[in-house]
Amino acid sequence: MGTLALPLRVPDDRWGSGVRERRHACPAARPVGHRRDRRPRRSHRWLGQHAKARDTALAAATAYAALPDPQAAPTRLAISRLDAALAHAALGEPDTAVATARTALPAGRPPHAVLRRARQLDGQLRRSHPGTATDAFHEELRTLV
Repeated sequence: MGTLALPLRVPDDRWGSGVRERRHACPAARPVGHRRDRRPRRSHRWLGQHAKARDTALAAATAYAALPDPQAAPTRLAISRLDAALAHAALGEPDTAVATARTALPAGRPPHAVLRRARQLDGQLRRSHPGTATDAFHEELRTLV
């Protein structure tokens, strides 16, 4: 019985390995989509610098919203808006947090990363700001899942 020889490398055209090069071909997409740009939002929030976290998250959301269609990153846009909502909640602005979060949640079933961040926001709002807007957001989030 003979052995099956498998190629060590998959040809480029079969799996579309050129996707990354095409995705970052736009100079405006490279700085926004880079991993280092997500760290300040989280770092500021972890360090208790909620105003800086809000400003950084809103700047990232503005940059993601401005990207042209081929480079659009709707998941990153939604997460940036939810990061801004988390910062609003930490600053004691629950109504603004809920309004910002509603703009982040897409119609239909959102990706897991967006749902996870929305659940973080929901937990923070329910713990620190119980009320009608928070309860309404909790029910909206339950209907998405």
